[in-house]
Amino acid sequence: MNIHKRTRLTLLDREEIWRLYGTRDWTVVALAQKFRVSVLRFIR
Repeated sequence: MNIHKRTRLTLLDREEIWRLYGTRDWTVVALAQKFRVSVLRFIR
């Protein structure tokens, strides 16, 4: 999964996203909603 470099997330947020995504329990859409960013910001 690529995270857009201009997404307004802290380093800790990005680490948390990778950790949650790695568990395979979270979808990209669910993570985008949790961190209040658009799905496009995640996949670019």
